Amino acid sequence: MAILLLPFQGFADRDQSKKPPEHRRILAFLEDSKWVQNVSSWLLRNYSKGVLNQKDIEALSSFEKNRVIRESGKGSIGVLLYEFASASGPQTRYFTNGDALTDLIISSPGIHKLVLDYCSLNQIDSSTRNLVKTSSLLDYRYQFSPLIVPLDFSTWQTSLNRHIDALEMRSLVQVFLGSFNADVFPLDDTTVRIHVWNRTSKKSLFGGLSSSFYRPMFLGTTEQHITFDLSLQQMHEIRTGKHVIH
Repeated sequence: MAILLLPFQGFADRDQSKKPPEHRRILAFLEDSKWVQNVSSWLLRNYSKGVLNQKDIEALSSFEKNRVIRESGKGSIGVLLYEFASASGPQTRYFTNGDALTDLIISSPGIHKLVLDYCSLNQIDSSTRNLVKTSSLLDYRYQFSPLIVPLDFSTWQTSLNRHIDALEMRSLVQVFLGSFNADVFPLDDTTVRIHVWNRTSKKSLFGGLSSSFYRPMFLGTTEQHITFDLSLQQMHEIRTGKHVIH
């Protein structure tokens, strides 16, 4: 998840917790503050309602949430954000080709980059007619946000470019997913299966400058697993797309 969703940043420094208050870093103090945690949770809950056009997610039953997830990609993001902020719903959700969120993810900049790298690895081009000789690509990493802990300045320009890509494509799902991991493997001669997974956590929310919480605490870590198939033709279309992928 991109760190732009909230105006607060925290820093976990547990070794400093027993020192006098004047020796504690101000960011560590903010992270330990229940007020900051409560405000973060409140902002996310209300942002998620905005994504759902002010619909009161609290009133949605589990059945209605599942219907929203099947039918609306944007609504799915609203439900997932609300569940993360309020520690409600399942800790892990799974999405497949039949879900609206999956359609958004397939058209996101991150998946475009993944497909390009997979095609490059296996020398797939316009002349490729089958996937008989292709190999798998396992534990692929798409880094969306810059690495702050540990600090890696080389990731900052790439992150800026990828944020611009997401904004230009109006890819809200990419902003929600942020960085992710993926596996790609041939399913048959003309199809690959892609498994994408990521964690939405307090640590990712604050750009790596915080610790993660576990359910049932507010902002407790949730997981998303998205599995879908792409045909060789679909990969060709993505590979030759006009959008510039960083």
